[in-house]
Amino acid sequence: MEKTREITKQRLSESRFGIIMLERDMGLGYDGVMIAFYRNYSNYMEHINAIKNIFL
Repeated sequence: MEKTREITKQRLSESRFGIIMLERDMGLGYDGVMIAFYRNYSNYMEHINAIKNIFL
């Protein structure tokens, strides 16, 4: 667990966000799930808007 924290901390320092899990599937009206860490709210909104432009 400690190693995972160190890797996450390092990757977040190098980028605006870090995706730690991304799964695609079909069921119950949803297509997938993504778990990510963001440095701040504006980076989160930037990523969400990019996803909306791609998939919607």
